Amino acid sequence: MIRPLLISLMLVVGFPSIAAAASFDCEGITNEAEQAICNNAELSTLDSILGDLWDEDATRTDDLVEAQKAWLTQRNSCGSNVECLKQSYLERLSEDPFYLVSFEIVELYDFETSEFSEYLATSTYYPYNALTFIYATDGRSNPRIEWLEPQFTESLDTCGVRVLDNVSLQFETSTSQLGWINSLNQEYAERRVQPGEVSVYTKWIGHGDMSSEVFYRLVDGRFLPNRALVDNCEDQQKTFATLFFD
Repeated sequence: MIRPLLISLMLVVGFPSIAAAASFDCEGITNEAEQAICNNAELSTLDSILGDLWDEDATRTDDLVEAQKAWLTQRNSCGSNVECLKQSYLERLSEDPFYLVSFEIVELYDFETSEFSEYLATSTYYPYNALTFIYATDGRSNPRIEWLEPQFTESLDTCGVRVLDNVSLQFETSTSQLGWINSLNQEYAERRVQPGEVSVYTKWIGHGDMSSEVFYRLVDGRFLPNRALVDNCEDQQKTFATLFFD
């Protein structure tokens, strides 16, 4: 896992009262701490985040594994004390290898279900981009939202092009996004998104002004690309060509 150079301030927000979805099987557990986690939506979401990020890190050393085991012992010593467990998770998430101290609740619209729901977004900040995970808070067994990502290669020429037609792209499914997330809750990007949309602005590190902004719609619990703005021209000018997805 890349180590961030900048860590944002922690924003702890209230969670709705919902069914829990921890990273472990809640059936048949006898551990007091795990029972409390399974019965508390906030703790379950924190546990799911920690479990996902731990699984994502392919550079775990023996020391990190021992540190995680020591933390589990400390966490379990909280028993059923919710505040103790919450503090234990927040402290562990801020440490190696997670370095995660930013949480935010955003309201998103699902174009399939025609409903607004609350989602939890977590971000780790790097010099050029941010790595963001978005989680559903409705108690589903796999709460992390997937993204269908278009893969823009350097062979895609946008110099002098306003609209990209008949472009053949590869797509990959990802459970995180590298780039600056913009939703109606945030509004810090150069362009405002439409209701129900989320955009991701990605700076292509080491390539001058080359960058892209993909606009996604949440459809049946999955982010699908709707359109994109792509600057794939090394001319030191911020000029985007528009691409629409079926």
